[in-house]
Amino acid sequence: MNDRTRNYLVFVANPAVFGLGFNLVSPVTILPVFASFLTDSNVLIGAIPPFVQLAFALPLIYGARYFEARSYKVPQLVLISTAGRVVFLAFGGLVILADGRPAALLLGLFFGALFAFRATNGFAYIAWAEAFSEIVHPRTRGRLMGVAQALAGALAGVGVFVATRLMGSDPFPVGFGLVIIAAMLIMTSSHSLLLLLKEPPSPSVAPDPRPIWRAGGRIPDLLRRDSALRRLILARLLVGYGMTSFGFFAVFATRRFDLGLEQIGLLTTVLLVTQTAATFGSGFLNDRLGPVRLAVAGGFVALGAAVLAATATDPVAFYAIFVCVGLSQAAFTIADFTLVLDAAPTEQMTTYLATFNVSIAPLMLPAALAAGYLADVAGYRAMFVVSAALAVVGIVLMMRLSRCRPARKGSG
Repeated sequence: MNDRTRNYLVFVANPAVFGLGFNLVSPVTILPVFASFLTDSNVLIGAIPPFVQLAFALPLIYGARYFEARSYKVPQLVLISTAGRVVFLAFGGLVILADGRPAALLLGLFFGALFAFRATNGFAYIAWAEAFSEIVHPRTRGRLMGVAQALAGALAGVGVFVATRLMGSDPFPVGFGLVIIAAMLIMTSSHSLLLLLKEPPSPSVAPDPRPIWRAGGRIPDLLRRDSALRRLILARLLVGYGMTSFGFFAVFATRRFDLGLEQIGLLTTVLLVTQTAATFGSGFLNDRLGPVRLAVAGGFVALGAAVLAATATDPVAFYAIFVCVGLSQAAFTIADFTLVLDAAPTEQMTTYLATFNVSIAPLMLPAALAAGYLADVAGYRAMFVVSAALAVVGIVLMMRLSRCRPARKGSG
């Protein structure tokens, strides 16, 4: 087997195995239901998906600064990401040993362990993205990601369905604790696969003389220079506001229609099966139509999910809702990555990736908190309507971007 084939197989297997583990602790379905055993607050439950994004995004620019002068990045990438998974794995063990009590303390530790898990992922992500961009040809990136994510969805669909069936009707605390432990072990093995890469040395970069904590200053500098990137971020942010409703669908279904965990597991499987097929297709659409048009399509489907939830009168509607969630997440799984690769000059790719993510994730958390507050005060349906309205605005802005490249090429 030549090095190119070996590397491509690793970049298929790594996201596929990671996806299995990550979806066992899905921030859209599994973790909100877990948190509902610890709190009745819609504000805290609804904060989980954007909190996951925020924890991932905050360290990105510092990870970029840490890895940029390293010729070989994979060994440190694996070490750092594994450390965070060990923390969340330990939390899963604590949930079992403490028998789910006291709830308030476990809730605080849950957010702390979740932050450690995602923050180490975010810190190491730039190194992964740079290795991917150096190894995989630009014309095949979308398809390779599509194949990897489709395989991840297939594995996760089976895994989540089996796990929720085994957890039974009384999953808290032991069932959830075991699932968290299993998910962390699976994700640790996924990054161990990266050690099989034949990693080429990264291009030589002059070391930044500034201390690492000042790396965050690169983000406002880039945003001031690149107006096209600012427009792209604003459009994606508004579409993201339309997707804040995703974190409430499973909890709404359990509270309004009295669905049990087994039914939620089935809905999660529907989501993942949909995402599997759609991610594979999204990779091809990305390479043919471009990531901006793919993002527009993902926004329309997110809008459809919010409208269906706002008008749902029967639990059967949630199968269609989670199909829409799967389609939308599949589109943005591909588009969010390739949007930046398309927009960024090669020598500034890591800074563009960090800027895109850091500019969006912090503003998603207050939106989710507001959505949870609105659900508490006015009900879930009113919150779904507001989410749909914000999605419409984001889609319109994204459609305007589709007439031109999302950002200028060049060093700008």
